[in-house]
Amino acid sequence: MLALLLASSVVTAVFASPGWSAYDATHPKRTGVQWLYNVSSTSTSLHVAQLDSGPGYTDFVQKIHSRYGESEQPLLTGGAAEWEILFPVSSFIESEHFYLNPASNLTSAAIDLPTVDMKVVADRYDVESGYRMMTIDITHVSQVIRSIAMQH
Repeated sequence: MLALLLASSVVTAVFASPGWSAYDATHPKRTGVQWLYNVSSTSTSLHVAQLDSGPGYTDFVQKIHSRYGESEQPLLTGGAAEWEILFPVSSFIESEHFYLNPASNLTSAAIDLPTVDMKVVADRYDVESGYRMMTIDITHVSQVIRSIAMQH
């Protein structure tokens, strides 16, 4: 029993130490982003919420604000009420928001996103049972993921 307690303490100390990073390039921090349109005033705003605290968040929000925000409007803190959909987590969210520049169109922004290609490789339908078996190749970031799906 004492050995198990000691082993658990050592493992906890290792993972809680500053030398162990739970987040890296393949495990980034989580950030919530939502675009809001006010029907009454026809204003649009972008809300960015920090779901995991960590370094670099302030610079991240500043870069988004400088690219899409109105230059005369400052970055505002607060606005936690906009995240009520995530209750009870919403009470712990740190949120910033800013009004969007009407001339900037977020949908036409030049963002280099990886493409996803899907191709049906095999398709078989069994008339008696009514089952369909398909083999689908999904290519994402130059990696082929093969999955088999059955439908009734």
